[in-house]
Amino acid sequence: MCHRTEAADVSPTRQSLHDADPSARRALRAALSLLPSAPGIVVAYAGLAVVTVVSNTLGNLVSAVVLGAAIVLAAGALGLDTDARNSLGVRLLLAVIAAIVAGIAIIIGFVFLVLPGVYLAVRLVVAAVVLEDCGPLEALGRSLESTAGEGWTVFGVWLATTLLNAAVAGAVTLLLLGGVPALDTRAGLVALQNALPLAAALGTFVSGPVTAASDAVLYGWFADAMPDEDASNAATSGVRAP
Repeated sequence: MCHRTEAADVSPTRQSLHDADPSARRALRAALSLLPSAPGIVVAYAGLAVVTVVSNTLGNLVSAVVLGAAIVLAAGALGLDTDARNSLGVRLLLAVIAAIVAGIAIIIGFVFLVLPGVYLAVRLVVAAVVLEDCGPLEALGRSLESTAGEGWTVFGVWLATTLLNAAVAGAVTLLLLGGVPALDTRAGLVALQNALPLAAALGTFVSGPVTAASDAVLYGWFADAMPDEDASNAATSGVRAP
């Protein structure tokens, strides 16, 4: 069962979000303002970039762990309560499983030609796990619930971070190759293949912290409008929630 508690203090950034309507621009600005106060996020993604250069497969495996840890750091800077019943290690392990579950949902969405909507709807599954102690399947439902009616906001954030990643990766690729490679030659294809891992790693290094901080902002924003399950169940049973 998902569990959320409120932090005693509300940061100025979070208060400003409470006072404004959700939008991609506001979410991105809030995310960027959080990064200086949570340098661990940048350090985490620097480590992920190194791992990705060494092994892209290993980088993909640990990316959900890095995202989960970065969301916790961003949520703390935002003023969200990050205490949980499960340890951080357990939550990060569950985040990996939740990311796999979300990936399966995306594949199903692709089969039924509703991929964009499914991808955006499951974007916050990792945040649900690490911030609310949700199980993988509960996190999927929590993400669907939290993003309902906020598709354009989530899409705007996704588009901005995706373009940032692509721009950095593209610029690094051109820099490493000294221009556009000749893809009609074997040498050009080999050079491109050698350049892509480093370019992709640097793209993730730049865009990853923004993505994680944005997910924390979005989840804090949307979760405030959702009932806490513990409180709802307690109200139903007549027992006071912790």
